Amino acid sequence: MSEDSLTPPGSSSSPASSKSPTPPRTPPNLHQNTTDPSARWLVQKFGGTSVGKFAIKIAEDIVAFVSPSCLSKILILSVRGNSNYIDQHKVAIVCSARSGSTKALGTTNLLLRSASQTLQRRRKGSVSGTTTPTRGLFGAGKEKDGSQSPPPPAHQQPASPRGRQTPPASFSGLTPLTSANSHQSLPEFNATVDLIREEHVKAARTSVRDPEILDELLQEIDFDCDWLRNFLFAAQIIDEISSRSQDNIVGLGERLACKVMTAVLRDRGIDAEYVSLEDIVPEEDDADASDGSLDQGFYDRLTSVMGERIEQCGPRVPVVTGFFGPVPGSLLSQIGRGYTDLCSALLAVGLDAAELQIWKEVDGIFTADPRKVPTARLLSIISPDEAAELTYYGSEVVHPFTMEQAIRRKIPIRIKNVENPKGGGTVIYPDPEVEAGVEQQVKVDDQTVPIATLRRMSNLADEQNRKRLPTAVTIKEHILVVNINSNRKSVSHGFLAGIFQTLDQYNVVVDLISTSEVHVSMAIEDGLAKKILDRLIKELKKSGTVSCHRDMAILSLVGKEMRNMVGIAGKMFTTLAQGNVNIEMISQGASEINISCVIQAKDSVKALNLIHQGCLQIMPDGVMGRKSLTARTESLSTFRELGPPDLCHAVKNTGRSGQRDLGSYHFISGVDASSSASLAAYINSLTYAIEDSSAWFSKGTAWKVRNGTFCCFNAFSRVDIRVDVKIPGGVSAYVIDLRGERHEATPEIWQETYVSAILRAILYSDDPTYSLEAYRKLDPITTPEGEIRFLQAAEALFLKGWQVGSDPEIQVATVVSNHLTAGVLKYFGDSGRYQQAANLFEKLLAREPEVASLLAKSYIGMNEEVKAVQIMANAMRQTPQSYTLLHVQCDFLKSKGKYESAVKLARQAVNCAPSEFVTWEKLTELYMDLKQYESALLTLNSCPMFTFNGRDAHRNLPAAKVNLPFTRSIGEILPDRQRTEDDEADPALQRLPAPGLRGTWARAYSLLTRLVSQIGWDELLKTRSSVFVMEEEYRMQKAQTEINQVVAETNGTQEQDAGRVVIHEDGTVAPRLRNSLSSPDDNASTRGMLSKDSSLDVNGHDASIPMIRVSSESDREREREEEDISRAATPKVQINGEAETEHGITDTLEKPVQAAAGEEGQSEGEDLVAADQEPFSFSNKRLCERWLDNLFMVLYEDLRVWTIFRAEVAHFKTQHVAYRKTGSEWEILGDLGLRLHHKEEAKEAYQRCLDSPRYSAKPWLKLMDMYAEEGDIQRSIQTAIRVAAYQYADYTEMTFPTQIARAFFKLGQIHGHAKISFTLISMGLPDAILKIMDSYLQYGKTFKIEGYDF
Repeated sequence: MSEDSLTPPGSSSSPASSKSPTPPRTPPNLHQNTTDPSARWLVQKFGGTSVGKFAIKIAEDIVAFVSPSCLSKILILSVRGNSNYIDQHKVAIVCSARSGSTKALGTTNLLLRSASQTLQRRRKGSVSGTTTPTRGLFGAGKEKDGSQSPPPPAHQQPASPRGRQTPPASFSGLTPLTSANSHQSLPEFNATVDLIREEHVKAARTSVRDPEILDELLQEIDFDCDWLRNFLFAAQIIDEISSRSQDNIVGLGERLACKVMTAVLRDRGIDAEYVSLEDIVPEEDDADASDGSLDQGFYDRLTSVMGERIEQCGPRVPVVTGFFGPVPGSLLSQIGRGYTDLCSALLAVGLDAAELQIWKEVDGIFTADPRKVPTARLLSIISPDEAAELTYYGSEVVHPFTMEQAIRRKIPIRIKNVENPKGGGTVIYPDPEVEAGVEQQVKVDDQTVPIATLRRMSNLADEQNRKRLPTAVTIKEHILVVNINSNRKSVSHGFLAGIFQTLDQYNVVVDLISTSEVHVSMAIEDGLAKKILDRLIKELKKSGTVSCHRDMAILSLVGKEMRNMVGIAGKMFTTLAQGNVNIEMISQGASEINISCVIQAKDSVKALNLIHQGCLQIMPDGVMGRKSLTARTESLSTFRELGPPDLCHAVKNTGRSGQRDLGSYHFISGVDASSSASLAAYINSLTYAIEDSSAWFSKGTAWKVRNGTFCCFNAFSRVDIRVDVKIPGGVSAYVIDLRGERHEATPEIWQETYVSAILRAILYSDDPTYSLEAYRKLDPITTPEGEIRFLQAAEALFLKGWQVGSDPEIQVATVVSNHLTAGVLKYFGDSGRYQQAANLFEKLLAREPEVASLLAKSYIGMNEEVKAVQIMANAMRQTPQSYTLLHVQCDFLKSKGKYESAVKLARQAVNCAPSEFVTWEKLTELYMDLKQYESALLTLNSCPMFTFNGRDAHRNLPAAKVNLPFTRSIGEILPDRQRTEDDEADPALQRLPAPGLRGTWARAYSLLTRLVSQIGWDELLKTRSSVFVMEEEYRMQKAQTEINQVVAETNGTQEQDAGRVVIHEDGTVAPRLRNSLSSPDDNASTRGMLSKDSSLDVNGHDASIPMIRVSSESDREREREEEDISRAATPKVQINGEAETEHGITDTLEKPVQAAAGEEGQSEGEDLVAADQEPFSFSNKRLCERWLDNLFMVLYEDLRVWTIFRAEVAHFKTQHVAYRKTGSEWEILGDLGLRLHHKEEAKEAYQRCLDSPRYSAKPWLKLMDMYAEEGDIQRSIQTAIRVAAYQYADYTEMTFPTQIARAFFKLGQIHGHAKISFTLISMGLPDAILKIMDSYLQYGKTFKIEGYDF
């Protein structure tokens, strides 16, 4: 393609572009703007991310987007091509500078970096060689023979809007930076310019297919980058970059982006024309605005000139640079980096456009940030005032000044998503009330739509509902609150005047302010430099006492209708109070369209969701009392895996006239979800199932269930199946998808829903981390026939099992590692009935070879090891890379004591699935079995850690009334459910971090505790220091390296100049200032802490009696002192963790020093010698992962508390003094003992916990498991009765799979079910309790569990 075909006529002159002497020729196949004289302009502005990532999509799907209103005209326009924007409008495109792969690699950021690098001191050396920059795309270019074509004569060059001539094509007197000799160093900015060039060349090669267009574009990119090098080199010579020069440098980003965009459009058959506005500012304005102020008249004149320039493009599609040249006082300082948005608004005004479209990566403006509030709704229309408030307080909408330019000319602004071009987006337009009596209208896809109609399209039931709701809620984080109390040395007006003068002096912008006569609270952005903030506070202290609070956030509720909304402020603050969100400061703007308050930043996400739910939630007519269903519909898109338990919503009334219906809900699992009839039967049974007396659901006349809805989530197809039941009346079933739309329920959907419900009932049955109020649990499978039906459904859906997700320790769900296989193995494995599972897997093996691992595991569970080995041997030939199969072999070899062979297979499993945590976990366990502790620790350090995602749960809803009927028949043996003194615990015990670990973090911590139980704490620290680089080692080596470097640069010797450098605490080295008397200070805070022997005298006790005193995470400054006191009686941890004391004097527990993080790790094999230490190398050590370093500190806290506790117990026993703790403290200590593998001590703690009248099932449950393991039938049954009482009190009415059933089945394998039954009868239990306990044995008899027949 010839150069003329790409060169626009009358292109603005610039150092990076010149003008063609003749107008370009347009090939006949290129698509142009419509020539319809009635068509209006449409300005489309694309941000840097859109241009950088979606250039092709912009050309194919947006500029050539088929408008829905034009579909009827496709036949008429078929001769010209597809009907699109440029067929119905005259489209102008405005582009920002491209964004890179990261924010730091954005073109504008790189350009600003290059400008700052230019003024940095250059290294010694110079550059030589000369080349002349050549011209490429959009200007006089290089000839095909390689010679440079001369620029056109001056009289042929069109004058710029300022009337000045085009500058010369190049800076011929400068020395370019592209051909330096090998021994000469290049300026630092040269690498930055190369990076800019590489980013754009990569984009060009990816987006442009035509080789001729690509070649010209690459030449132009090279020319622009060479121009930038020359410009920066000139600035470096004069050692100055003025504001105008900086504007020119930054403007290169828009020029490059527009040239790439123009080439992409041309390549896709659109007649695009590159337009540079860098010289568009009228010359008289440049000369007159000497003070740098820009009034509205300046912008009015600028819009006129812009419009004239774009009109010259004719039918071509102009691609306009968002940079419109240096303005008086600098573009960056006068307007800021949002000048591209302003340029598009000015262009829209100059062209009298029908609409300004700003394309982003979001669908528009939402009622809240959809990343933080899953139920946020897209707003179809919003007023400029509301959009401005949202922008000021955290939401990235459009800058208010940009909106003002377009809105004052009644040009609507539409926010659209470049990834969803067919979406309607959000329109910013003045309210209809602006001009009384005149109905405002706006263009929507070339159709004129009244504003009132558009409002009714925004997911609102009616206009009245719209007026009763705010518009949106937003959050602005990183806020600093400054409080000033007057010292009363000045009167009130002088006090305020002094504060505002100080703020003006330091250019501090105040976001919120609340004042009284003697007190001022201000919220400002926490972005001030420390020195400026210190000076500001020092100056403010002249007016009074000053206090600062960091880590705050501004929560703002915005809405035009809030002016007339009575009680909205009270509702907002009440909602926050109910959610335990503390309010630090309150403010309401004079416009009355926003209410703002300052909260702690840690509560920001919770507060957003609370306010959105409480103040912006839409309640359509006729759904009073159905909030639970509405909330479930809105939360469907947030369910990631199996989904939450089923929801049952019922509507009741008294049957009296004038009484309105009331809604209630509860959660349920275990209901047969195979058909609408089974779900309807459950709703119909509510009257008889929950309680007998006339109360919530009843048989009496007090309340009657009129209708209900049962919701069950289908985890395979990600839809919610619902059954509406009317009593009396019919039953209707339907499906709700993630968008809230209804569909018909098919047999396939019912089968998937049935399996999903059973899996939730099995996996959620005894999960201690999943707690939900009003959650009823029933048996999912009650008969052998039901079990067969489940197996048949599981077989049909087995290959789709990966769709339901997997445990949090599994990164990628597979056909054999998912919730479906986990549910099957748990259901049959907990009862020891592997035969049924093996039968299922035998059928599936022919369809999926990887199932061999599950089949082999089942046969091993059945003690058919020969069959299992044969299956594994055959499977390894088909699926040698299956890590699940390798793990089954590892477990089998481990059970036979073949640890070396097991380790080899575990290593192979790691190679097969290196990104899975479980493969590294298995290898770590085997290394510990082999007592290869260094290898175990290194393997643990290599484990990939995943963010923990808990099970799906319903959103909490505030209930008007809570009624949870209590099952008295068994619940009478329980203590009252009320808080007592035994629920209190020492804050030091409550703050232990280990109980909060979940997922891979908890599993990794379990490995660490097992390791310390085998080798002891001291040996673990030695092992850690031998395999990991410690922080102190890393700092000393780093410091020594920098000392050598500094000494070398100052041409001195190490012996002479060692005292002329300072080693800072962070490990960095700098030369000592002359006349400085300060000494090097490297008092690193991460050194190990050594306690001293000291006595303790607490509450009059003997000084030798130790007491627990554990420092908190937030009080590290006093930790050393606390350790001196608390560790005076701390026993040394032996291999088995046994405490040793002698006359009250014990060894100390050494705190682990911090390991070096892998942020700035040295390369392997690099030998560095630290001062005052022996030489060593990093080649035999690793960098410890930060998470593992943190787990060591968690383990240290656990061990510290445990050793203190055991020392106290031992000392009190020797003194024959009762050792007293509250029930809650005993429970925490019991959990601690189990974590640290001290089973007997943990059992003792749980037993002591039973002495307190505290409502807690955990100690009973833990003791039941321990007694069942020991085969103690009497104690197991006694604890099981209590556990059953707690479970029935919490509506767990299921038999299996439960922990009680597992305990009974373990006992049955030893003693037989008959002995358990006789023991229950001999205890003389009440009939109701005996019936419940016997139900577990009846389940074993029904399903023929081992031991049922003896």
